[in-house]
Amino acid sequence: ATIRSNDASSGIESIMYQLDGGIWSIYYSGVEVSEEGDHEIAFFAVDQAGNQADTVNVTFSIDLSIPVAQSILIGEQGQNGWYVSEVEVNLTAQDNVSGVATLLYRLDGSDWMAYSANLSIEADGQHTVDYFATDRAGNNGTIGSVVVMLDKIGPSSSCELNGTAGLQGWYN
Repeated sequence: ATIRSNDASSGIESIMYQLDGGIWSIYYSGVEVSEEGDHEIAFFAVDQAGNQADTVNVTFSIDLSIPVAQSILIGEQGQNGWYVSEVEVNLTAQDNVSGVATLLYRLDGSDWMAYSANLSIEADGQHTVDYFATDRAGNNGTIGSVVVMLDKIGPSSSCELNGTAGLQGWYN
């Protein structure tokens, strides 16, 4: 944080500041604050004539952590990682410092969209859901991906009989 004061008559003698209720110190240049959480800087200036300005309090918060998003698939599982029914994709996100601002997703490389309810995947085939969250401080989480393999239709089979057809289903 940079603190500035001016005095049109006698000029500034000093600036005093206090970080998070700690000890008062003379301000020389920049106050560095790097810890996550809520903070307060209090400061005042004194001019060359000995006049003290009112104390100013500035509050701010720091969030350096990224939000975490995850997915849960809901559906009837078949074999080898395949689902045999419609699949619901439930996305959740968490940020323990400033809170989650948005949760975004895209299906099969489409445009990013805001997540508001479970996604229903109904079409057979292999689908990719990418997702990530942003927090209120503007931090972007890591993009996660989940692959949904869906096959609701059983195989079809046929039989071709070889030989010469006789009568009533007999072959020779």
